[in-house]
Amino acid sequence: MIDFICSYCNKEYHNQYNLRRHHQSCRIKNKQDNDVLIQKFNETIREKELLIYGLKNEINQIKEKNENEIGLLKEEIDALKTENIILKQTVQDRQNNYDKLLDKFDRPNNTVTINKTTVKQIVSKLEPICFNKIKESMPLFTNEYIDEGIKGFAQFLCDHSLNNKFITTDHSRNIIAYRTDFYDFIRDPECLTLINKTLKENHEEVINKSLLRMEHYRQLMDSDDEEYAYCSEAAMRVYELKKFAEASVNQKPDDNIKAIANIFCKHGLNTYQNSIDKKE
Repeated sequence: MIDFICSYCNKEYHNQYNLRRHHQSCRIKNKQDNDVLIQKFNETIREKELLIYGLKNEINQIKEKNENEIGLLKEEIDALKTENIILKQTVQDRQNNYDKLLDKFDRPNNTVTINKTTVKQIVSKLEPICFNKIKESMPLFTNEYIDEGIKGFAQFLCDHSLNNKFITTDHSRNIIAYRTDFYDFIRDPECLTLINKTLKENHEEVINKSLLRMEHYRQLMDSDDEEYAYCSEAAMRVYELKKFAEASVNQKPDDNIKAIANIFCKHGLNTYQNSIDKKE
């Protein structure tokens, strides 16, 4: 006898335990919860923006009467701006988490099963990865890439010095394969060897470029209040890239390495498919 029905999607279950388990992955419930939270965050953001607008008007009215009070109001505005940025980031993080949840329940198994012989045959025909050439390509690591932070660095490598030089052999575990000037075949789980060696050998330039870009955004924030939110978000992405490069020197683990591994694996899948298409 069916006594338990999901109030969101009307699926039926024989006991409350199964219903509770279903609620953890119910798309309709998760979407409703996500929409409610985002709506609350957006309402709070709008309230803060109205408050900032009101405070700016108040500053203009009392400017000639009390300079000390103006200073206090400016500090409050800065605090509200910071809080607003945090709220916007929270909304974005919530949306990203929701997208990941959908991806988790909806996507098919992404494991790419390839015969070992086929893998080695493909890799043997790829251009070898030369880490000196990666260093030579760093002038191409422009502000367009730097502004995207860690993901921008990964995309830069895929667009230039590592383009079509590795394939993905197992997408679900982020395993890639390639060859170098010294080894005919390297199997690299989580892309760790390639990522860490590339960052470690180029960390100084990545850090220096990041510092220059952060200073650029700091000056923009000081000179233009209207650009504050955009500049602070971009500066945060650049700051995370700098921290990522610094951590690579000490070989410290960093969760952000997954972002690079995902971008690498998408590129590696394209390289693999192109290699298969050429054979056919």
